[in-house]
This record gives sequence, structure tokens and C-alpha cells, in this order.
Amino acid sequence: MITGVIMRNFKVFEDAALPLRALNVLTGLNSSGKSSVIQALRILNMQGLFGGMGSWKEFARYESNEVELEFSRNKEDIYDLEFALAYNRSDNILNRYNYKNNPFYNNNSVNTLGFLSYISANRYGPRNTLPLRTDEAALSVGECGEYIVDFLQSIDRDEWLDGVDTPECLSIDGKSLNGNIIAWIRKISPEIGIKPESFDKTDVGRVMWDGFRAAHVGFGLSHALPIIASVLVHSGQRVDGRVPLPDNCNFEKNVLLLIENPEAHLHPAGQTTMGRLLAYAASCGVQIVVETHSDHLLNGMRIAVKEGVLSPKDFGCLFFSLPECGKKMYRDAVQFDDIRIDAHGMLEYWPTNFFDETEKNLLQLI
Repeated sequence: MITGVIMRNFKVFEDAALPLRALNVLTGLNSSGKSSVIQALRILNMQGLFGGMGSWKEFARYESNEVELEFSRNKEDIYDLEFALAYNRSDNILNRYNYKNNPFYNNNSVNTLGFLSYISANRYGPRNTLPLRTDEAALSVGECGEYIVDFLQSIDRDEWLDGVDTPECLSIDGKSLNGNIIAWIRKISPEIGIKPESFDKTDVGRVMWDGFRAAHVGFGLSHALPIIASVLVHSGQRVDGRVPLPDNCNFEKNVLLLIENPEAHLHPAGQTTMGRLLAYAASCGVQIVVETHSDHLLNGMRIAVKEGVLSPKDFGCLFFSLPECGKKMYRDAVQFDDIRIDAHGMLEYWPTNFFDETEKNLLQLI
């Protein structure tokens, strides 16, 4: 498990050491650094930048000369570092530092953090057709949930899922992954049915909802399905030791799920259900980092802790704050609070602007 990530002069962060646990909630005002944390983890996993991100110079906080990203794992001390990326702006050079001499940290390797799946806030909505995979990439729903048809159909044919069952704490309908995906969807919309169909000669597929095309169903279910399917399948792989990683990239078969706004387009009750789902998955050994603006999602996680499904020590909430009024973003770095939780699901304190808008609005209405 990743136990911490350190960011120096990376975008809005000057020198931040963020602790990470099994289940991590990133929240705060818009443009306060939440997405930057997810970007940092993706960059560390790839050992470099990926498409659409521009150059390293664009990541340098207020045109700093040095940008550093580092991470630690399986240690109590966040500063017990494993690997680092350091970019020098003046020389335009990226250096990689392998502190533990692990063989899979090399210039040509990916999956530095284990198996990583990233699901963007920019997920596909109710589209009548979706692409099928035509490559040999690892089993994944895709960054936008675009491969959900291929993902669902792979459950019965992929070698990495041979013999994989739904973990007990996530099971509603026996051991079947497909059956439990539908069961969790029905917790959001009762009695709904799904049927993935593919048209191989055209490399496209579709999801039918109770016999209706996706365009007639709405956004919430289309946005939730890739997350539910991904969480259940990868939790099963983690428990059964069937994580799709090369043998030389074992990393204890670590599974890291990065999910942006899993609550999008869901009714408040559905958001709470999604929070509980993510907490249950974290209790199975899957590490999850979630960016959210939903107190309902957070409360679903808190309920799971109170139920005893997830230990309080395995839950963390990082609340990011903007610089004081009048200061310039990127010049004055953001701050964050590490908010902990007790066994009753109670948060230790509530900073200003931390999910307190309901109370503020009610005071104006009274």
C-alpha cells in the first residue's frame, strides 16, 4: 500500500507530505489541489508524463526550478521513500531515483505503484455505442468508463479473472461478479437490469438497460456502472491474488483505484450507497483515492466505519484550503488538513468550509 506522497513545487504545492491510507477522500474548494494529487500519483506510476499534460515546465509552482514527486509504501514513516521523480527546469532534465533498488523501477517500466486504475470525472454518459478494446492492455473500464462493455464481457473470459469471486463483504447476490454488479446497481435503481452487447466486426458495443438503449435511461447509472464494476472486479482480484501485473512488478499485487467524483448524477441515497461500496472495497485490501464534493458519499463511508467493516485507521480525509484572500495561487501554496475518524464514524473536527454549507444556508433561512 502507498503510505504517502510528497510533492515539492508541484503546481499549487510547495512542500507537502500527504499521508495515504486504505481509503482516502480528497475534498475542498474548486482548484485547491485535489486533482493535482491524483495527477501526481498517475505520474509516479508511469514514471513520467502522459498525453494531454503538456511539459514538465507547466507543473513547476510559480516557475520554480526544481519539481519533485516521491512516494513511500508499507512503512509507518511517510518519509521512508521508495522512488522519486525530480525535474530540473533550467536543464530541462528529468531524473529518476530508486531508493530501494527494486528491479521494476527502470526507465522503461510502468506500474510503479502496482496495478492502477484511473476513472475520470469526465466519464461517458448514456451513449448508445461504446468502443471495444482492440489492444492487449490490462483489464480496465478505461479512463472515461468507455470500455465498460468489454470489461463486463471479459469477466467470463479473461485469464486474470479465472476463478475470481466477489469478496464476502461486497457480496449481495452470491459469489458471481456479474450478479453482484447488477445487485449494487439495483441499490441505486431498484429492479433495473443491464445487458452488455458487442458487435465485433465494428469494434463497438452497448449497454442495454431493461431492453432500452442508454439514451433513454439518464446519466446517473451510466456514470456509476464503470465504478461499481471496477471496484467489484479489482477487489476480487486483490483478494484472490489475481491482480494483472507482470511477475517482475509484484509490489505485493497492490491495487490502487483513483476515482474522481463517483457521486456524479446520483440521488443522495445513491451517493451514500457509493460511499459504502468504496469503504467495503478498501476493507478488502484495495487502496482507493477519491476526489469528491459530496457529504453523502462521505457519510456512506462513515457508516461503513461505524458498522465495523472498515477500521478507523484505514480511513483518511484530506481537506484542501485555498490561500488567504488577496494572495496569488501558485505563489502561496495551498494547505491541507488531515481529518481522522473514530470507531463511531465521527470526524475529529470540522474545519471552516468543510461540508458546512447546509448549516450556513439554514441559518440564512431561519
